Amino acid sequence: MWRVDFNEADLAPDVLAPEPGANKYQGEKSGNPWVNPKDIGVPRKYAVHVIHRTWRMKGSDDPSPRCSALQGEIGKNARCKIYPLRPGPCHELEVASDACNRARRRHGLTTIG
Repeated sequence: MWRVDFNEADLAPDVLAPEPGANKYQGEKSGNPWVNPKDIGVPRKYAVHVIHRTWRMKGSDDPSPRCSALQGEIGKNARCKIYPLRPGPCHELEVASDACNRARRRHGLTTIG
């Protein structure tokens, strides 16, 4: 099973709050074009608390894992709805990486590279 666990620091803040000393706002609904996605974090609606400061992407721990941020049909038009905000563990799923090819094999797809 492939669980996507990440640290609480990767979560988006609960409320929109100005960043000290800057004219930009953080938060999923800010709509501010000057917000760096890495400053926002994973929207909480896609995460579930595991223990202490550890969170997990919803759906990645199910018997047939499917991350709640994955949109579309695997093998045809699948994409991550929060790609620029995804947590660290998702970065290992770059195209043609070992993790990517393991996931492709699990879904009966040919490997890349």
